[in-house]
Amino acid sequence: MRVDVTNRGAAAVEEVVQFYVRPGASRIKQPLKTLCRFERIRLEPGETRTIAFTIQVKDWAIWDVTRDRYCVEAGEYTLLAGASSADIRLEHPVSVQGEVIPPRQADQRICAENFDDCSNILAGDSGTQA
Repeated sequence: MRVDVTNRGAAAVEEVVQFYVRPGASRIKQPLKTLCRFERIRLEPGETRTIAFTIQVKDWAIWDVTRDRYCVEAGEYTLLAGASSADIRLEHPVSVQGEVIPPRQADQRICAENFDDCSNILAGDSGTQA
């Protein structure tokens, strides 16, 4: 991804160029956007610089609780560039041919670190009574 940054002011400035990825529809909850790369640059008055980043798909892999490993979910994503997460100045859509996260298997044991539901939680062995 490339972005041109121009100092339109009368004084030299420093700018932090940030690159994010925003997932589209997903089977699981994901952050609204994830910071992938950033670079601090100094620009003289009127100067324009092209900042280029290689963003690898693995940079936005997520933890798949159904298979206990990282994966990149197939789908539509948006690459974003800006001065901050609230000041996005460039967006570019991309389609990723990743993996399909399978549904949970209700009959399989779920380790606590992979439990991502917030309702209908039962603790203990369902086969014993206290």
